[in-house]
Amino acid sequence: MVPVVLEGIQKLITKKTGLVFSESKIDILENTLKERMKQLKLSSLEGYYNLLLSAEPEGEAEWEQLYPLITIGESFFSVIKASFSCSNKEFFPKLYKEKKSKKKYPFGVPVVLREKNPTLSPS
Repeated sequence: MVPVVLEGIQKLITKKTGLVFSESKIDILENTLKERMKQLKLSSLEGYYNLLLSAEPEGEAEWEQLYPLITIGESFFSVIKASFSCSNKEFFPKLYKEKKSKKKYPFGVPVVLREKNPTLSPS
C-alpha cells in the first residue's frame, strides 16, 4: 500500500512532468525522494511535498534537481518492438549515412519514428 503523501507526490510529479510511475517503480521513487530529503535535511515526506508545491524559488529549484533523478535510466525506445525494428533497419543506417556526409544530425528520433510508424505518435 502506497502512503497517502507518497501518492500525492506521485500525482504531483505526473501533473507537472507527465511521468507516470507504475507500482513496481514506487519503491525506486520513494528511495529517490528519501535521498533528496536527506540532502535537504527534511525529516518528512510531508515537508518535501510542501517544498514541491511551493511557488517560491526553492520549490522551483527542487524540481530542477528532482527531474533528472526520476528520469535517468528510464527509456522505452528499445522496449517497443516496432520502434526497435525501425531504428535498426531504417533510422540508424540513415543517421549514420547522413552523419558521415554532413557531420551533423538532420533529423531527430521522434520525427523519423513517426514517419515510419504513425502508431508511435504521441497521443
